[in-house]
Amino acid sequence: MGKAIVSTPPGINGLDLRSGEEVVVAETPESMAQAIRDLLSNPGNRLKLETQARAAAVRDYSWDVIARRQAAMYQSLRATTA
Repeated sequence: MGKAIVSTPPGINGLDLRSGEEVVVAETPESMAQAIRDLLSNPGNRLKLETQARAAAVRDYSWDVIARRQAAMYQSLRATTA
């Protein structure tokens, strides 16, 4: 949705996102609150994070990308069992 994301490490587990680039990762409640305050008080940084997060979502996690990866996986499984 093109929004800035502040998450805990388990919240992005399994996603290939870079902290400070596409997401802000916070380890503690205090650091999460501070990260949110920082994003709210700095619209330029927030917009940059939102833009990069959206680009990562489209590039790596869109339905088309996932469907192509799944099709490739099925093809490789078919090749190994034939």
